[in-house]
Amino acid sequence: MYWQKRFEQLDSELEHLFQDLDKFDESRLNTPPGPEKWSALQTLEHVYLVEDMTHRYLVKKLGFNPTLKPADFMTAFRRIFLVLYLRTPIPFPAPKPVATDKFPATSDYEELKNRFRSHRKSFKTFLAGIAPETMNAQLYNHLVVGRLDGKGMLLFLQEHFRRHRKQALKAAKQ
Repeated sequence: MYWQKRFEQLDSELEHLFQDLDKFDESRLNTPPGPEKWSALQTLEHVYLVEDMTHRYLVKKLGFNPTLKPADFMTAFRRIFLVLYLRTPIPFPAPKPVATDKFPATSDYEELKNRFRSHRKSFKTFLAGIAPETMNAQLYNHLVVGRLDGKGMLLFLQEHFRRHRKQALKAAKQ
């Protein structure tokens, strides 16, 4: 299944990021590179929060067996627009539900790694229980672009992760 391959890539990229960040001490990972900038661990907390909220959204939405619209041309267009949006080098503020005030100023790196890994395992198990026809429908509502199918949702999570991976590594190195 498409989603399994995408999720395995996402897991692999997370583990590679952890390997890169393991080279730095926790104090460095908790130090923002400048005013109004996120530290490496704040960046990871943001990514974790987005993935956790996505998971919780799906659990709630699919919990009442809704009638979902099938993916269509506009779903594909929104997917493409979202990728382009996330790949731009222009910084833009995080949406309020996942903004700076929603996560701690400092984090325990090992605890965050364990929490992230545990969440990913739980999320993967949840996704495995979703019927293919549901994954191919507009099951996710992105805050910026609107309705996406499962492919678009996972593409969003991967592109979002990649954007912030660069940010976290840059913060750790400064």
